Amino acid sequence: MKTKTLLFILSAMIFFSLAATSQSLTFCEKVDASGNPVNPNTVFSVKQNGSPISFFYILPTGYNGASVNFDIYKIDENKEVFHSTMKQAVNPAQKSVSKQMTFYDAGKYRIYVFDEKDQQLAKSDLVVKKSPH
Repeated sequence: MKTKTLLFILSAMIFFSLAATSQSLTFCEKVDASGNPVNPNTVFSVKQNGSPISFFYILPTGYNGASVNFDIYKIDENKEVFHSTMKQAVNPAQKSVSKQMTFYDAGKYRIYVFDEKDQQLAKSDLVVKKSPH
């Protein structure tokens, strides 16, 4: 009986940890006035002098933190190279949060979302290409 209980608890912990990292992180051109992502995608072309890309994250139900962090890494030869961290304030009434960043360099990026206690909430990959114009 103890083995079944232990197995159940372990399975529940794995399920909830996977659920916590499967929250929705979307990349888009911008967020409209209603709070919806505009032209979501995982591949974007940026101008020679840079172009903004918005990160749109749907908060977990009942999230009560004051902020989230977006950690940006560039993938270089299959290794994550830290690029920057952007903090975004969250108010209790929000169901989502967005942050805009200007990208200048082509490449593959991995963006993580963390809460204030450094618990990973989500991650997603983004490909940035240089526009010929």
